[in-house]
Amino acid sequence: MATIRRAELNDIPALQEMINHYAAQQIMLPRTLTDLYECVREFLVAEQDGEVVAGVAHFAGRGETYFAARGSGAFCNDIPIRISSIQSISEAVLCLTGINSFHKYSFSGELLSWIKPFWSVRCFGGCLDAMMVARGDAEVWIETIVKPWDLAAPKIIIEEAGAQFFDFSGKSTISGGNAVACVPALADDVRRFLSR
Repeated sequence: MATIRRAELNDIPALQEMINHYAAQQIMLPRTLTDLYECVREFLVAEQDGEVVAGVAHFAGRGETYFAARGSGAFCNDIPIRISSIQSISEAVLCLTGINSFHKYSFSGELLSWIKPFWSVRCFGGCLDAMMVARGDAEVWIETIVKPWDLAAPKIIIEEAGAQFFDFSGKSTISGGNAVACVPALADDVRRFLSR
């Protein structure tokens, strides 16, 4: 059984160790104990055998808080959310994040041709685009450069809303350096494009 709770003062040394582990790899910025003690209320702790079992994404400017727990569904402001039922690219909304980095991938030369049949293409940015897929306002989200801590919460929210989550190699991981979320009906099309 997972335990989800607000972080407490006695959690701070472990949080600092985790954060500074990634800082040593230049994945994130280091934090001092003082920094963490001052903002302890910003952290939630979800524990179950080292697996992310809950996630929260908060957009203060929009007044939206998305959250999910493994096996419990996904929610926005306490209202259940689900992916759309759209099954074809011609009706689908595509969200692209990190457009300036697409040139690094072998499929970049075919990007404009591939996106042409989509009903619409949007780019609001990272996690917000991912939540659009989770709440059914978009069907595909592609992120070219991303760190694991940016994906831990969105991954579980996306999956609990019914979408598929994978990196460009097709693995369901937050550590691939890139990410895709999409409705199951379009997953094969996306995977084929990314494998070009």
